[in-house]
Amino acid sequence: MREVGNWTSAFALFIYAAAFSFAYVDLAAGTGALLLFGAVQATMILWGFRKGERLDAIQVVGLVAAVSGLVVLVFPGWKFLARRSLCRTNQHNLSCPDTS
Repeated sequence: MREVGNWTSAFALFIYAAAFSFAYVDLAAGTGALLLFGAVQATMILWGFRKGERLDAIQVVGLVAAVSGLVVLVFPGWKFLARRSLCRTNQHNLSCPDTS
């Protein structure tokens, strides 16, 4: 029986596993899971591009929605900036702290 595989793939898998093993020592489980699944998805999409696959329109919409959701999750401080901007004009009758 012929064995299949190569050293490049084995080394890439080792680097992948080692990086996440070391990262889990310092990262929260949610952050680690987000990075893990994001890395897997990015790898699959980029490999598909390398092999000549292209995204359909609905796949592009899904990718944009997913990346937008990721941005909202990763940068919650942007909500503060948006609220501060709205407080300057106070067009939405927000109860805003006095920033003068």
